[in-house]
Amino acid sequence: MVFKKGGGEKIALNEIQTVRVYKPEEKGDYYIVDFTSEMSCASPSPFHIVAYRYAGFGWRATEYWTKDNSEMLTSEGKTRDSTDGSKARWCIVYGELPGNDEGGAIMLSHPDNYNHPEPLRIWDKKANGGRGDVFANFAPTKDKDWNLEPGKTYTLKYRLVVFNGKMDAAKAESSWQYFAKPAEIVVNR
Repeated sequence: MVFKKGGGEKIALNEIQTVRVYKPEEKGDYYIVDFTSEMSCASPSPFHIVAYRYAGFGWRATEYWTKDNSEMLTSEGKTRDSTDGSKARWCIVYGELPGNDEGGAIMLSHPDNYNHPEPLRIWDKKANGGRGDVFANFAPTKDKDWNLEPGKTYTLKYRLVVFNGKMDAAKAESSWQYFAKPAEIVVNR
């Protein structure tokens, strides 16, 4: 990340993003997208991120989805009208698709992420002139600042479970439990 200070540029933050897309071996009409962001200060100075409504991991859904044919549900039982600003471990975003079909994605926030469970930034049903376009975002700095110290690496991990059809809260919670569990270390002897 480059900032201009006093007419010059200064690199303030290094970030490495990794994206992995795959279809699990088990049967099912879904695939997984893992997103990891590793951030570190680019200088001996700390990097201070001020509280702001957009940050972390977010996505704009298909233009086909509006307030009339899409819904959301969080791990805390919140629906679209009460989701913005709430905190959650996961959020299901789904709706109708062309061809008389349905689908969506579960957004999962890892428990090691800063400010977990993370605040959500969700566009309400009045977004974009009343169309109610869909935008969903885990925003770890929505409600508080974050100070990154030099010499440390800060990691944010998110997962999307992209599915055809419908998804319920029990499957979303199961997906989050699997994502949240510590990785097993395998030692070859």
